[in-house]
Amino acid sequence: MLFQFDNFSIDVDVERTRKYYAESSRTLTEGCDCILCQNFRAAYESLDTEIKRFFDNLGVDILKAADMTTMHADAERNILYYDGVCHLCGSMVEKHYDQPLRKAWHHTPQYAVNAACTVYFTTNYTMVEKSFPDPVLQMEVAIEVPWVLGGKFTDTLQW
Repeated sequence: MLFQFDNFSIDVDVERTRKYYAESSRTLTEGCDCILCQNFRAAYESLDTEIKRFFDNLGVDILKAADMTTMHADAERNILYYDGVCHLCGSMVEKHYDQPLRKAWHHTPQYAVNAACTVYFTTNYTMVEKSFPDPVLQMEVAIEVPWVLGGKFTDTLQW
């Protein structure tokens, strides 16, 4: 299925992507049970419907992302900024940067899903599971996630 996202045209086999995530036993940040990973998993249900629909339309289960980390936070808003990597069974049709560039936490052209989430598509991929079907397209994600584990995250974390 062809998708056009501002600076990116991609061709995604949504059903193969969805099937991979459905059959994968991998969980987000597998092997990590740190409080930041726990928060992302717990906060998923509170994410904006538009964000969840975006990932679902591509066949991606964000809770089975190859990687999801955070290094930045907004203490006033009680928000953590996560960066992650997901894979799609698909290919890049075209990258074009003649439009004004949207920028988020990365210094590369982004597509804004909404004010809280941007993505970037690339054929330079990392952390791909051996069982992931070809062709592989990497989607890098920058997303604001609320702290939901009680209190303010600054009471729990040492930054």
